[in-house]
Amino acid sequence: NASGSKTIDQLGFFAGELQKQFTVVPITITKESPKINDSIQTLILAAPLQPLDENNMNALKEFVGKGKNLIIFGDSYVINSQLGSSAINHNLNDLLGSLGVTINKDIAFDLRSYSRL
Repeated sequence: NASGSKTIDQLGFFAGELQKQFTVVPITITKESPKINDSIQTLILAAPLQPLDENNMNALKEFVGKGKNLIIFGDSYVINSQLGSSAINHNLNDLLGSLGVTINKDIAFDLRSYSRL
């Protein structure tokens, strides 16, 4: 659970579908355990709300460097119908930039599903 990212339980339907076909386990990267287990082939980083610390960033770079799969669900904003929106201060682009990918500060909004922000 890196930098306040969502847990397996918070991923709801998506996690349930994954668990039908794959072994899904949460991991935590700490100073005491700074590596991602080699048995993990695909890692999902689910919507971190805070910047990744150096341990997390290095572990993810090493993981991707080994040719392993990394899926990132990253947002630029938190949307709340009562409070509006606020920017998420994460540093995912520091990791993704070296791979030629960036998370833009854009919002996609479905007017048919919500009448107002």
